[in-house]
Amino acid sequence: MPGKYLNGELYRPSHIHYRVTEQNSKELISQIYFKGDPHIEEDPWASQKKASLRILQISPEDINGNLSIHFDIYLQEK
Repeated sequence: MPGKYLNGELYRPSHIHYRVTEQNSKELISQIYFKGDPHIEEDPWASQKKASLRILQISPEDINGNLSIHFDIYLQEK
């Protein structure tokens, strides 16, 4: 899991930034969060309604403690 960090007086929830580019598509820069993180409700970005589809369920991948998430990314043509 990504670490948390202090942003002013509040901790940001665990998240991963990503950037997706493709020659014929508009660039996408965003971040994903993880369900159950107690800092989501107070975070000014993760708590927005438009972020709700980017708050993802974590699932166990195997018996070694590896975790996985599923998130489809769609790019819009320029």
